[in-house]
Amino acid sequence: ILCSFTESTNFLESISIENPGIASNLSKVPPVCPRPLPDIFATGAPQAATNGANAIVVATPKPAYNFAGWYNGTTKVSSNASYTFAVTANISLTAKFTIKTFTTTTANSTGGTASVNKSSVEYGGSAIWTATPSTGYNFSKWSNGSTINPMTVSKITANTHITPVF
Repeated sequence: ILCSFTESTNFLESISIENPGIASNLSKVPPVCPRPLPDIFATGAPQAATNGANAIVVATPKPAYNFAGWYNGTTKVSSNASYTFAVTANISLTAKFTIKTFTTTTANSTGGTASVNKSSVEYGGSAIWTATPSTGYNFSKWSNGSTINPMTVSKITANTHITPVF
């Protein structure tokens, strides 16, 4: 049975394989045949695996991504990052990932209104918060301590809620 291995170039932190059926000279090569996608995987040459042996493939996404599933062609075979399967035929597995997204919110407060230009951003993205004081009020600062208005927050890696102080 022929299999190849991959290393992620963008999404994958690591893939680990446990398979006692692989010949000792192939111990560093997982018995998995991931299908390469542009800018995602670099593939190795096909390798032999013992017919009927169980393989466990584990995908660990990089911090910006969620694991979306293991696929054999277009068929999702597992939603778990750790997938055990019997190697009974040539197989091509693809680990798919989705980028994390986060909400960006604000709320009006006494003395004015606030807005944010995006309701959500992808991991590492940015959004702009704007405070508009009511008549007789002045903008003082944001709940995160910044006194810049409008304020751009970059490299967002969590849900972010910021309110103005007038």
